[in-house]
Amino acid sequence: LIVVNCIILGRAEMFANKNNPLDSALDAIGMGVGYTLAMLAMASIREIFGAGTWFGIELPVLIDNNISIMTMAPGGFAIFGILIAIINKASLIMPFDMPADYTELDNYYPVRVSPTCRIRTDTTSTFMGLSDASSSTENQGDINRSVLQYEPDITYHMQQIVNMKEDNEKLLSGDYDIWLLLMRLQTTTTTSSGNSDYSEYLQYLAYQSYYNSMYGGGYGYGYGSSSSYYNNYYSYMMAAMYASGSTTTSSEYALDQDLYYRALLCGPQSSTRVPTMKLSFSVPLK
Repeated sequence: LIVVNCIILGRAEMFANKNNPLDSALDAIGMGVGYTLAMLAMASIREIFGAGTWFGIELPVLIDNNISIMTMAPGGFAIFGILIAIINKASLIMPFDMPADYTELDNYYPVRVSPTCRIRTDTTSTFMGLSDASSSTENQGDINRSVLQYEPDITYHMQQIVNMKEDNEKLLSGDYDIWLLLMRLQTTTTTSSGNSDYSEYLQYLAYQSYYNSMYGGGYGYGYGSSSSYYNNYYSYMMAAMYASGSTTTSSEYALDQDLYYRALLCGPQSSTRVPTMKLSFSVPLK
């Protein structure tokens, strides 16, 4: 409930800053009613399938075969995700034909084409991503070798476009045009310095053990046979290496400025498949 209130107030404030009072009032009413209906739909689905009732009225069959998890928090998130998937979805479909040499898919086709908008000034151009990189379920524009196409998600961008007026200056100037940037998967190896004091201490013990193994004791550490000293030397040196630092490897997508690509995508005149924009939306019944 707290999140819904913040969304409604934030949306109303954003609209009111750019429109007159009457339009702002009508927008606020519409947003409030819309979110109320959305919450009513979610609550009804959860109550019907989770408790077998609707507004307290017992429903045949479902009352004895309810799904209890639907009344819990995971059920709410699941229903919310399903409703979003049904109501809002916009994707660019960019197909391509299978090349004669299938290895070209790895060599000449980028692993990702990321949808962006270009923001220009007199001296610079900045590209802003349109897909949510933090979402594991949102298609970022990764290559799909199974169906031979790229399908980047541009849902939020299209939601903003349809709410703009036709004479919007930025819309007419091309600031909201979609640019596709070629991305590559970059592997980075990072080495940390670790605890240098502890590493030096272990190296000191290692060399003392080494000298004891040579001269039979008297160099600060160790009693026993020379073989035990010899083994201690390598044990301490190994520990010193681990204490001196650690190495981690991570992979992330980055703008590709170096590789050469020769990807051939299907165009509007293609005899097989053509690029399209796929929209899924709902409209009120009249």
